[in-house]
Amino acid sequence: MMFRYLFLSVLLIFLANMIWAQTYEIDNYDGQTITTCTGTFSDSRYSGDYYNDENYTVTFCSGSTDFLKFIFNPGESDSQFDDGSFIIIAGDVLNVYDGTGTGGTLITSITNTNDPGDNHFILYSQSPCITFEWISNSSGDENGWRADIECVPSGCGTNPDASDNFADAPYICNLDGFCGTTSGNTEDNPGNMDGSGGNCPVLFGGTLENNSWIQFEASATSISLDVTVPVCYDGFSGATTNFTNNGIQMGILEYDGTNFTLVSNCAETDGNASGSTGQVTITSNSLVVGNTYYIMVDGYQGSRCDYYITTNAGVATLDAGPDVSACSGASTTLTATGPAGSTYSWTGSDGSGPTTGTSITVNPTTATTYTVTSTSGLCTSLTDDVNVSIMACASCSIDNLVAGVQTGCVTSNNTYTQEVIVTYSNPPSTGMLTVNGQNFAITTSPQTVVLTGLLSISNSVNVTASFTSDTGCTLTSNNLFTAPIPCQTCDASNGTWD
Repeated sequence: MMFRYLFLSVLLIFLANMIWAQTYEIDNYDGQTITTCTGTFSDSRYSGDYYNDENYTVTFCSGSTDFLKFIFNPGESDSQFDDGSFIIIAGDVLNVYDGTGTGGTLITSITNTNDPGDNHFILYSQSPCITFEWISNSSGDENGWRADIECVPSGCGTNPDASDNFADAPYICNLDGFCGTTSGNTEDNPGNMDGSGGNCPVLFGGTLENNSWIQFEASATSISLDVTVPVCYDGFSGATTNFTNNGIQMGILEYDGTNFTLVSNCAETDGNASGSTGQVTITSNSLVVGNTYYIMVDGYQGSRCDYYITTNAGVATLDAGPDVSACSGASTTLTATGPAGSTYSWTGSDGSGPTTGTSITVNPTTATTYTVTSTSGLCTSLTDDVNVSIMACASCSIDNLVAGVQTGCVTSNNTYTQEVIVTYSNPPSTGMLTVNGQNFAITTSPQTVVLTGLLSISNSVNVTASFTSDTGCTLTSNNLFTAPIPCQTCDASNGTWD
């Protein structure tokens, strides 16, 4: 009985590991679509050489708006691990397409000329689905590939990589959505980061293993960032979300040209952190607007982890505003917000622009995407899009004009005032209501307007009402009212009223 229980326990552990570390050999899933955010993708023989004359296609989808990330040779990011080299021989090719099927955009073709050998490399999808097409000829075979699978927020892979060296830290204009990894980095100890008195080495456990750097310009005195670590990689057992012995450590640092000062909490997702989870918040309340600061990320005891940053507060990012639905030809105002002191330039997918200004007014007749580009300080190419879709709208109409109260003739200038009641439906959302050349703010129908400065000459008056932003929406009523009898006499010699 003891052996039976032991066997069952071992079997359950084995099955659990299989579920966690699902391996997708391409030949076993030929022609299929796999929805997953975990596992390992490999050639037709995970533990040996692939075969000649293979032709397989498989699609991976995240099942959400997330994109997919494939870490080829996940155990080859530093010399202490050896997970089997990535080798494709001449004439064989792994084609990678965006979307489902081979009809999508070709992202890359991996051949013997660009395989990484004993190094790892990372491939991102360009949408929630990605398709691999593997073709081998009859002239030989080799180890092939192995890649860990992960889901990441859309946009990962588009930002510059964090630098292994402080002096080369990239300037990141928009921290929101920044994606990085501690894989492949080495120890970098500029200034007082050598463990002999620097703030961060003490808080990080005293040593730096594989730290990397980015820099940014503060746009507020306080900042709050969420940092998520979805997975770390071990050279022998693959991906893990056990953050007791794996994770990252990071902080915001100020550099005075010689030494660093920690100006935030020291954020940890490893076993030193409360709960050992894969998410942590990093905050600072002592930044100076316009100053440059550094974010350093280190793997706990050399952990090789992926991470991404989302902003909570205190980070001014470019935002073109929410998408808009409008009637064809109707005026719509678009407004951008961004870092302090930004200048903005707008262009439309319909060929309009560039138009400068924080806000612009557009009146597209077809669905149009407007792209705004902002410039602020070192950030010269922040962009964001807003879509203006065209919806089916009931036509504007002016349905009726009614004469209201009329004043008597004013003897000082022989004029009078006249109320006109305008009944309309589906008015434009912008512009003015025009009645006989006088403009009024649009309110609600029926709307009473007062015409002023009208000449008292006993004539019948025709009235025309329209909207300035939809001149086709108009109505004329002939002889709507009669002007009062003149209270002055017209002097024919000089054309004045006496």
